[in-house]
Amino acid sequence: MKNYLPKDNSSSNYLYENNEEEIVLGKFLNFLNRKKKQILSATIGATTLLILFTYTQKNIWQGNFRILVESSQKKTSSFDNGINDLASITGLYSGDNAFKDTQSVILSSPYILSDIYTQFKKKKLEEGFKVPTFEEWVKKNISVKFENKSNVLNVKLKDENKELIIETLNYIAKKFQDYSIADKKRKTSQGISFLLKQKELLNKNSLESLTKLNKFSIANGLGDFDGFVGIEGNKTEELLKFFNDQNNKVENSQLSNTGAGKRFSKQFNLLESYEALFIDLSAKLKPNSITLKNLKLKIDNLRKALKRPNEILLEYRNLKRIAEKDINILTRVESELSFLKFENAKKEEPWLILSDPIIEKNRVYPIRSQAAITAFLISFIISTFFIYKKERKGEMIYEFDDFLNIFPYKFLEKLSYKNKKLNSIIIKNEIRNSKKDLSLEKNNFGYIYTSFKIDIKNQAINFLEDELPIKKLNLNINDSSTIEKCDGIFIFAEIGAVSKNELFILNKCLDEYNEKIIGWFLIDKDSIFT
Repeated sequence: MKNYLPKDNSSSNYLYENNEEEIVLGKFLNFLNRKKKQILSATIGATTLLILFTYTQKNIWQGNFRILVESSQKKTSSFDNGINDLASITGLYSGDNAFKDTQSVILSSPYILSDIYTQFKKKKLEEGFKVPTFEEWVKKNISVKFENKSNVLNVKLKDENKELIIETLNYIAKKFQDYSIADKKRKTSQGISFLLKQKELLNKNSLESLTKLNKFSIANGLGDFDGFVGIEGNKTEELLKFFNDQNNKVENSQLSNTGAGKRFSKQFNLLESYEALFIDLSAKLKPNSITLKNLKLKIDNLRKALKRPNEILLEYRNLKRIAEKDINILTRVESELSFLKFENAKKEEPWLILSDPIIEKNRVYPIRSQAAITAFLISFIISTFFIYKKERKGEMIYEFDDFLNIFPYKFLEKLSYKNKKLNSIIIKNEIRNSKKDLSLEKNNFGYIYTSFKIDIKNQAINFLEDELPIKKLNLNINDSSTIEKCDGIFIFAEIGAVSKNELFILNKCLDEYNEKIIGWFLIDKDSIFT
């Protein structure tokens, strides 16, 4: 049979050479094995009570319907899409997620559900039920959530009354559809109102930029001569109409080429011819040639004369760019305004109901299988905790290492209740191998059982063979005369039969008889430690 420890007491820390977590786990498994009947009884009892309790509760059912939520922002012109794209890049627009979050909040708010809650409350009061507040009703009874990665909204409602669930869900579906149409109309009207204001402002900006370009062109003799230059300051409407007509002929609303720079074309051509001639003559004449010097002087004078026209042309191009930008924006705003007016005139379709309100097959409360599992786990943990605390409070010894730490004597072997012959062989071998001068035939041996309880003490030694010499003397630690008659003493310790305090008392009483004590055996019928 396998020993708990080596025979040498110097190896008394054998268990602690193992991993500490394994030791703790082993002790816990020992505890579960010892108290399994108590723990299971308490666990099963508590679980049964909770299951019986669920039969006293009213059944709560859940209904649902699914609706496709469409964003009104999807039906927008290219102008609006461009603004949204820019906002997404800059982080000012969070897109579809923000839309879904906003709609979930709105659709579960009093703005939508207050009238429905009033009807629901009236029905429940008629049935004699206590009605929660609106906030509690929305939090506990209603769920308004989008299905994963979709615009499908799943609406759920819980209650005891199946008919009331269906009726209320139908009200909610109708309310959501009415809201969808009103929301689209509201956003379109707001867009039209905003764009009308923007159009008025942009119209003013366009007129100003075009008038400035026109005046600059007239002052500097630029542009063509088909009527653009002849428009005066108080005829700005004609000026805008002129450019609108021009823009209809040019892609991307670019101002038509007004012929700016024609006035100075001869001077630029002359400068170009002088420079070409200078390069040609430089290869034939000497650098100090009078011809080259005169030609160089003409080139410098002409360049100096053309410096002012260059500045005029740059300013002209800048004014033209500003005018083109204002016209482009105005054109796109007008296009968006026309689009929104067209959308506003159309008949709006409500959000599509994908599935009509139905009652789900299984009730949502009580769920007895889930309650049974939860009750079993919780009651198991609680019963284990309290039984363990009770066991620890009694200070009974259930672990081998506790005996090892308290006993100052040599540990011999583990004895089994089931094998008397093996126990006999083990005890006789210990007597023969003892360092004391002892003999099975000549000497008397006694035993001391660690428990002070007489009923346990009288039964504990029955698992030993009758021919064993230790049957000759059953020692009482309070009777020194019986101990004096022994040549050798064995101590039998049993797990769960003695407290730490009793062992300390036993050690104190046997302190003067150390030379007679051969060692101690462990009787262990419950522990799974091997």
